[in-house]
Amino acid sequence: MRIVVFGDSIPAGFYDYERGGWVMRLRTAVMDPKKNIQVYDRSVSGDTTIDVLERVERDCKSIEPDIVIFQIGSNDAIYAPSKKKTWTSTKEFRNNLSKLINVARKFTSKVIFTGLFLVDEKVANPWYDDEYYYNKYGQQYDEIIQNVCKKENLRFIPMFDLVSVKLLEDGVHPNAKGHQKIFEVVRDYLKKEKLI
Repeated sequence: MRIVVFGDSIPAGFYDYERGGWVMRLRTAVMDPKKNIQVYDRSVSGDTTIDVLERVERDCKSIEPDIVIFQIGSNDAIYAPSKKKTWTSTKEFRNNLSKLINVARKFTSKVIFTGLFLVDEKVANPWYDDEYYYNKYGQQYDEIIQNVCKKENLRFIPMFDLVSVKLLEDGVHPNAKGHQKIFEVVRDYLKKEKLI
């Protein structure tokens, strides 16, 4: 059983100084040489759906996953006031999700998306000079993910209200306690669905 996670800095484990993020926690919890369960993290800080599309097929070919988990979209939803638009338009975001699904389905029927997260706008903004995280955009992109999953009959793990702003290290990224909560939800979901 091979599980691969694609995403940005959150599944990459940013700010979990204790155990390296929720994906690393999942790897430690479920890795079993006897059952041959392995977890691979192919998440890169700063990635959008466009970035993941550039490497998802190559990485899936090398791993040959049984389960593909996507936790992506937070950076797509970043708002740039000078351009009066998000990094990735809603139309392009929807199309990118469909493309990611099509690639993942070449390798497995078990494709899962997690939702996006609430941010603390007072702390997180401005991220850089012209990059803002707003919950209204995060929620909009989260709903797009949910709708695409519903249309494609895919599993979706809601996350938007899971990690409170008190568990955000910098207004965007969960701290160790936040990563623990994400890990527990993903692990329990995989067990409930009898995927692990």
